[in-house]
Amino acid sequence: MNAIYISETARKAVREMRAKNKYLFGLFLLVTLTLIASTACAWDVLDGPNKQEVYSDWQSPNDWKIVEAYAVVVGDKYVYSPHPNTPISARQAVTYGISYDKARYFLTTTFIPCSRYHKIKVRVVSTPSSNVYIRFSDPFGFSNSQTSTLPDELKYALDTLWNFATKYVGLPLPSPWGLILGNSPEITIDRDSDLKGGQFNYNRDPRLMGTDYYWLISTEVKTGWYLVDVYNKAEAGLLISYYTPYASKIEDFKLPEIKKLPEINLPNSTILSMSTGRAGNEYYSDVVHEPLTKLQQKIKPTGTTVVFLKEADINIVLWADFKVYR
Repeated sequence: MNAIYISETARKAVREMRAKNKYLFGLFLLVTLTLIASTACAWDVLDGPNKQEVYSDWQSPNDWKIVEAYAVVVGDKYVYSPHPNTPISARQAVTYGISYDKARYFLTTTFIPCSRYHKIKVRVVSTPSSNVYIRFSDPFGFSNSQTSTLPDELKYALDTLWNFATKYVGLPLPSPWGLILGNSPEITIDRDSDLKGGQFNYNRDPRLMGTDYYWLISTEVKTGWYLVDVYNKAEAGLLISYYTPYASKIEDFKLPEIKKLPEINLPNSTILSMSTGRAGNEYYSDVVHEPLTKLQQKIKPTGTTVVFLKEADINIVLWADFKVYR
C-alpha cells in the first residue's frame, strides 16, 4: 500500500510539474511573440550611420585627423493611408555626434581641435505630386546632459549611433553620452517659409545633438515616395593659442563662444567647394594650406591670444525618405 501511495503521489507531482511547464512555456511563447512583434514594428534606420573625417596638415598633408562627425536618421519608412481624405503623419529622429583629437603643441603655440555652428537641417525635396501639402511640425531639439527622458524613436536613434561610434570612430566619444531637451537660447529652431523643412541651431556647440519631428500630410493624401534630405552641419577647425602649454582641450580655456573668436586665414590657403544633397543648394568645403609647423611663425592672433582656424565644413547628408501606401 505504501509503495502504491508513494507512486500515486509521484505521478501527481509529475502531472503538476508538466502543467506548470506548459504554463511557463505558453508564457514564454507569448512574451517571445510580443518581442518579435515589437521588433517588427520598431523604428527603421532610414539612412546612416555615416561619418565624416576632417584632417589638418601638421608636418605633411592630411597627417592629423582632428575631428570625426557621425549621424543617423530613423523613423517611419512606410506610412499607411486609409483614405485620401484622412490626414496622416510620419515621425523621424536624428542623432549627430562629434569627436575631437587631443591638442598638439609647437614651440609656444597650442593647437586644439574644435568645431562651431552646429546645425541639423531637414528639408522635403520631392513629393508624389506637386500639389501635396506636407508640413514640418512639432520639432524638438536635444543636446548633452547627464540624464534625460527621451522619445522612443530618439532613444533608438541614439542607440544606433552609439553602436556605430564605438566600432568605427577612432577619436574619444562625447561624454556623457546622453541627450536632454534643450531650451532657447541653447537651441533655436527656424522653420522654412513654406513649412517644408526647418533647421535646428545648437548655439553652444554641444558634442552630441538630437532632434525629433513630424511630417504632417493633409488631404488629399497622395501615395508614393516622399524624399527628405537631412544635413548635419558644422565648421571644423582648430583653436590656436599662444603661451598655454597646459591646455589639452577646449574645456581648459575659459572663453566666450567659439563663434565669437577672431578667424584667421593662413598664407597660401586654397578652399575647395562642392555642392551636397539632392536639392543642390547646400555646400561643403575643404581648406588646404601648408603644414602648420611650417607656418607657426606666421600665425598672429589679432586682438586676442586665441583665434579660430577653419579646416573644413562638416556636412553629412542623409536621406530620410518614406513611402505612403494604401
